[in-house]
Amino acid sequence: MNKLLIPASIAALTSACTELSDVDSPPTVEGVELTCAEDLLDLVVVASDANAVTNVVVTGAGEDWFPLRDPTTTATTSTWSLDDQSHDCEAPLELDVEVTNLMGLVATAEAAWPETDPEGGGLEPPHGPDSGGTEVTITGTELAYVHTVWFGDEAVSPESAEDEVLVVTTPVGTAGTVDVRLEAPGASTELEAAFTYYPDATGLYGGISRPSLFLYDTTWFTIGSGYADITAGPFLQLDLLLHAPVERSQTYLGNMPALGECAWGSDYGYETEDLGSYLVLDTADDTWAILPSSDSVYFLVEELIEPSDWAELVFDATLPHEGYALPTQSLPEALEVPPLLDTASFDWQDSNPAVWGEDLELWWTSDTPLDGLLYTAYASTGSSPLGVVSCATDAGEGELSLSWETLTADVDPDQVDGLHLSLEFWVDLETPLEHDGSVLWSRGRVIYWVYFPLSAPG
Repeated sequence: MNKLLIPASIAALTSACTELSDVDSPPTVEGVELTCAEDLLDLVVVASDANAVTNVVVTGAGEDWFPLRDPTTTATTSTWSLDDQSHDCEAPLELDVEVTNLMGLVATAEAAWPETDPEGGGLEPPHGPDSGGTEVTITGTELAYVHTVWFGDEAVSPESAEDEVLVVTTPVGTAGTVDVRLEAPGASTELEAAFTYYPDATGLYGGISRPSLFLYDTTWFTIGSGYADITAGPFLQLDLLLHAPVERSQTYLGNMPALGECAWGSDYGYETEDLGSYLVLDTADDTWAILPSSDSVYFLVEELIEPSDWAELVFDATLPHEGYALPTQSLPEALEVPPLLDTASFDWQDSNPAVWGEDLELWWTSDTPLDGLLYTAYASTGSSPLGVVSCATDAGEGELSLSWETLTADVDPDQVDGLHLSLEFWVDLETPLEHDGSVLWSRGRVIYWVYFPLSAPG
């Protein structure tokens, strides 16, 4: 027997000497394979080591799965498996694999079900305030199992995730552009420079617009225009200013008289500030106009627009990139002309007659709530104004009374043979700008210019 043992001992000693250099080497995880069907999960781990692998532990869902069986061993490679582990195959699962050899050395690996490779496309919107809270839609493929979205160094969980669409709310960030990383079981995708944080401007006004529809009584004068002589009207004027966010009072709409005030007198006007602006306007007929600061664009309306159609006048504005100030974005309906005075009469002279020496009584009806009325009344001789009064008032009551004494103050009433009125009814809309949380303040106006001829004093 000794003769039989000696060769074996020599062989073992020789093997130990030849593998001495591998004694301090950890094992290697060659691969991990997962399959799941009918809510049963099968797991196979292939490991190799010069020393025998003694144990394989798999950790997942907060518990350890062991021991794995070792049904096959070939040379230095062993295959360990676990069959029929209960698991909902529709649910993602991340596993940690730990392989230990005879010397107590450990190797680790990760595995996941299902195997995913998320591909992220664009983000919409690709910007938001640094205060966070922007709902962002990410499109791509294999997004259903994304469990974490990183905006720079901040991580959030998706609000919802489908295969091609993922919705997430941005965390608080720092002004600047960051990478966005999508993490799914066993996979990670980096979207470089995909989202820009802008300084939060919530509560400030980053732009103003005034879409205005002018309606004229043209029995006594012709409107002059750079495009044509307009003898019937109406036409639409659009003033649009986009700028760095400011307080409401710094905008030319914000410093007009308050309701109930007549502060402007005969020298009324806006207090303006040079805030800077730029815009490209895309109108319904695909025409483009660049609007530098303080300029306006006029749209000639060839036929009378019925009040019920005013709400259909909608413009989409696209803001081009210009440095850090304003990103490209769409503002659907931000420039809408609100429906004003849906049931008003266009014949103000017949419905609101004016008599020399008597107070002027105006009334109107509207199916749309009105935010205010700015009126300017001129006492005139012919077309020459003698005196003017301008005030802002509540338009909701549907009536306005102007005393004869007010209309003819500081003028000789015997010279007055007509009254000219500008009646500016308005509705305000506020549209949040998605890049920084500021507001585009859009004041839709319908302005009636009316002439009331008066009989000579009796």
